Amino acid sequence: MSGITIVALVGSLRAASLNREIAELAADTAPDGVTVTVFEGLGELPLYNEDIDNGTDVPRR
Repeated sequence: MSGITIVALVGSLRAASLNREIAELAADTAPDGVTVTVFEGLGELPLYNEDIDNGTDVPRR
């Protein structure tokens, strides 16, 4: 049986985010066989806006 991998997505991008601290604590204290990774690229993803999801109004990268 392989280990368990969990990816934590923290919605708050603030450096002093309490949710980030909790996610990092989970990563630091995960039991044997469990890997918790805090996803660091959330701030780089474009926000989804259904109003412009029409094939013509595509946001620039």
